[in-house]
Amino acid sequence: MPPSDYDALAPIYDAFQNQTETDRWYDLALQKIHQNAQPSGDGEAGRLLVCDLGCGTGEMCLRLAQSGYDVIGVDLSEDMLQIARAKCQNAGYDVLFLRQDITKLDLFGTVDVFVCMTDTINHITDRKSLMDMVRSFDNFLNPGGLFLFDALSLEYLRETLGDNQFIEEENDYYIVWDNVFHSRSKTSVSEFTIFRHEKDDLYRRTECRIVEKFHSRKDLERILSEARMAITGIFEDHESHNHPTRTLYIASK
Repeated sequence: MPPSDYDALAPIYDAFQNQTETDRWYDLALQKIHQNAQPSGDGEAGRLLVCDLGCGTGEMCLRLAQSGYDVIGVDLSEDMLQIARAKCQNAGYDVLFLRQDITKLDLFGTVDVFVCMTDTINHITDRKSLMDMVRSFDNFLNPGGLFLFDALSLEYLRETLGDNQFIEEENDYYIVWDNVFHSRSKTSVSEFTIFRHEKDDLYRRTECRIVEKFHSRKDLERILSEARMAITGIFEDHESHNHPTRTLYIASK
């Protein structure tokens, strides 16, 4: 999927998120890092060095920095990264941001924890690319390091998103979101038409297409096992739905 599709989403991405749900999952991930990670790492003064894969607009990077970790953010969308840089700089945090494809990771050294949140894993739609990303941890994740990620459930992709149209309207943007779920491939295709207010009665129209794929627990366990990692914790969301919206996984090296 070209980064231009994510560039189109960048200006409205934060406003488009369900902030209450996002906060809950970020807080859970931070809690699990605190409980499961080693006490010291490769950061300055022995702080843990955490790399956020598919960091988007940097919300998780900011929270990691606020929690006392040294942070690297990686994303392929330059527009997303520009917002992330400004967000962290304005808050007074020095975060290193890299423009890379996370399935072709090339860091300068090792880290202590990888995180991959807000269903970034679902945006990796082929097994080889997902395998390539996880295998890169052989080179870039310290022994005993952690990999925390969340993934959307099949029920959410098939039933909540499904074959539906959604309309989102705020003061400065209007979005028409057409979604189609393909049962055979277990992929959800979202076509966005975005109208962003610029001035007076002038709106700028952009379009983008986002594809997400369901990855079963068994598939994820197999992929991680092939990369000599094991899932050590699984946390599901039953707070507001009959079926979980997403699952948080913790894997260790």
